[in-house]
Amino acid sequence: MKISFENPDKLNGLLTIVVEEADYKEEVEKALKDYRKRANIPASALDKCQWV
Repeated sequence: MKISFENPDKLNGLLTIVVEEADYKEEVEKALKDYRKRANIPASALDKCQWV
């Protein structure tokens, strides 16, 4: 993550934050893995799906 702050004048400021994939990828993968473990899809819901 890269953070920069610039003060062009006394009243204004420019805050720039650059978030790269490496900064959040591990947490997202962990959350997705947890969602996959806890997903509860009843069989009746699968029967109602129309597969093309």
